[in-house]
Amino acid sequence: MSLAAAKRLLEQARTQGARVGSVTVESADGMGLGLVATRKLRAGQPVLRLPESLWRPLSADEAYVQLKDRHPALLDDLMDFAQAQDIPMQSRLLLVGSVCFVLHLLREIAAPSSEATALHLNAMPKSVSTPLFWDATQMARLQASPLVSKISERRQLIDSIFTHVVEPHVGAMPEANVTPSNFSFAWSLLLSRAISDLRSRMPFTLPPVLDMMNHVSAANASQISSFLPHSALGSEPTATVSPMSADVPQGKCQHWFDHLSSSFVVAPLQDVPEGSQLFISYGDLSNADLLRLYGFTMEANAFDGVDFLVSTPTGPARHRCRIDGSLEYPQDGPRVDPLTLERSLSRCLEAYESSARDDLSFLKTQVRASQDVIDATRVRLGEKQSLERALAALQS
Repeated sequence: MSLAAAKRLLEQARTQGARVGSVTVESADGMGLGLVATRKLRAGQPVLRLPESLWRPLSADEAYVQLKDRHPALLDDLMDFAQAQDIPMQSRLLLVGSVCFVLHLLREIAAPSSEATALHLNAMPKSVSTPLFWDATQMARLQASPLVSKISERRQLIDSIFTHVVEPHVGAMPEANVTPSNFSFAWSLLLSRAISDLRSRMPFTLPPVLDMMNHVSAANASQISSFLPHSALGSEPTATVSPMSADVPQGKCQHWFDHLSSSFVVAPLQDVPEGSQLFISYGDLSNADLLRLYGFTMEANAFDGVDFLVSTPTGPARHRCRIDGSLEYPQDGPRVDPLTLERSLSRCLEAYESSARDDLSFLKTQVRASQDVIDATRVRLGEKQSLERALAALQS
């Protein structure tokens, strides 16, 4: 994404109904681009409000309408495919919405329906760095990480959808340039940049400007990684902001969907000095999840952890250990004795080819390693440290 294209997108959003406060787009060291305050911003005062006319063109809602109108037979096949999956109803709805959105995105990339959409798409990255596109050598660096099987399952799902649902209808969609590689790229673009929240009924969409905001976590106040959401907005009401603890990083914002106005809104959680970058949180995610969804990791992630299986009388039960050594037990199923837990944790650790100490030493010394190597090492390091600390806690 070029800085010039991003600045044009921001200015166009202003002219087409977005209420944008004192912010601009600037290059962010090591993070691509980001939103930056052009003057001091007050906590709770919205700095961005995106109306429906700006977020709806690239949304799952619009995608569903377009697919139903243009290719009803494909939509019927997609609904049948989703119904046949052994997944919760909410996941089926998300699956249908995602596939509709992917096909809609490919059509818009090939032939944008408006100048505004063309500018938005032009400001998006032309490649995605998630492990979905890693080769065998890159995947092998994850060693025994559960992320390997998750990526494999994702690839299989995408391949199955394309083969059984999409490919039979490709001839009817010449304008969308639907190929297996393009389909996978659009899917990853959605995973890494789209915003949605079924619980709060937030639309599944690619909102312009908001999708350029970088990620920060309160638990990693000094670690910021790249992603992707007196006021210049007149009489805008302020957001409700509680007193914040000292570990909330500077520039962190809250973003939400205002159902009354059908708008996305962004407001800082604390006062933001002029020249500071604005951030949102993508969630309390481990490095494995950040890499899988967004294509980056953090140097020290307080939400790192790893799932592991434990044998029980009723079959294998999934447990989780966190980076602080604490354990999460399944809600259902029998309680497992400490000795069985120790053995399971030890087996998981032994499955990795290198030790946590080796990985830590590598990250400290191999400063010129490629980013994918660093990301893979960070993922497996966080998992090993979680296993080691959980094991130490049980043995103490």
